[in-house]
Amino acid sequence: MAAAKFISDPIEVIAHMHHMKMVVLRFKWNDTVYNVNKMVNKWQVPSGESKITHYIVECPQQNISAEIAVDHLTFKWEIVSYSGMR
Repeated sequence: MAAAKFISDPIEVIAHMHHMKMVVLRFKWNDTVYNVNKMVNKWQVPSGESKITHYIVECPQQNISAEIAVDHLTFKWEIVSYSGMR
């Protein structure tokens, strides 16, 4: 696996709730749609009046693993880091 590249870019996310859990289906970053095959990990971090939930997702069709995050106060998503899967 290649070294992770750390960024903080806004993304558009398509997700839904399933049994009270967020399931990310895909996200769009830099005009490319990334199809999420697997959600590997999740954690929350307090951030002032809000909290931020981070997800590690795998997108094998696009050959990346990414950390994405959502701010629960603003509902804004961002890609935090990514790396190649092979």
